[in-house]
Amino acid sequence: MAYIIEKHNQIKINQIRKFLRRGNGFSTTFSRNGNIEQRLNAYWKNDHLIFEWFKEGKKLTQETYLAKSKTNFGSDRLWWKCPKCSRKCGALFDYGGVWWCRVCGNLKYQTESSNKNERVWPKVDRLLDKCQYREYLTRIDTLEDCNKPKWMRWKTWEPLKKRHNQLIGDAFDRIMKITKR
Repeated sequence: MAYIIEKHNQIKINQIRKFLRRGNGFSTTFSRNGNIEQRLNAYWKNDHLIFEWFKEGKKLTQETYLAKSKTNFGSDRLWWKCPKCSRKCGALFDYGGVWWCRVCGNLKYQTESSNKNERVWPKVDRLLDKCQYREYLTRIDTLEDCNKPKWMRWKTWEPLKKRHNQLIGDAFDRIMKITKR
């Protein structure tokens, strides 16, 4: 059975890279709906990090290693090394009291378990957010009557508007096909 990634706490390597380069530990808090769900502390011990956190009143610890790879421009890129499979990954997920990669935790993205009709709406929402029209438009409005945002370039605005209207049209076509059945 697959679980949804968005419902699990995650630590992305690029969010804590500055702490790692300085040799410091870090502390982070995870919250849902304004309630603190979990607090994670990490500190260096020799060549690896020790994660400490509390789950249901118990103090849990886990050793976590880092991996490096060379980039094309000569620097190093940091990765988490999954404690279970040793795979390089950009994020570790809290999965039942351990921090693993998404493959070991059998985690899937929300869109992987939704059908084609459901996947169109997050795309439309992202486009509306990019245009900053969220407060003026609903999902089903087209951008034909909207003015280009003052800060946006025409070469960005035109394809964005075209893509939004295409998504809306495709969504209505699919809805019409479903209702005609």
